[in-house]
Amino acid sequence: MRRLLLLRHAKTERLQSGGRDHDRVLTERGRADAKKLGLYLARHAFVPDRAVVSSAVRTHETWALLATAFGKAPPVWPTSFSV
Repeated sequence: MRRLLLLRHAKTERLQSGGRDHDRVLTERGRADAKKLGLYLARHAFVPDRAVVSSAVRTHETWALLATAFGKAPPVWPTSFSV
């Protein structure tokens, strides 16, 4: 059976005046939550064959932290999508 997992990035800092939404980074809570989610997915055998990750900083951070729980991280197919 195939499964599609759709994940949103973890908690991020607020957009700073004059900053770009694309460049927002995760908060401490977001980093901790991403690690916990990775452990949950690995424990329940929800390890993806591949991942599509947007080019936003927060999504790359989320994926990097989450993927550490998989042992061997699945390949990432970056997208050209940006906000």
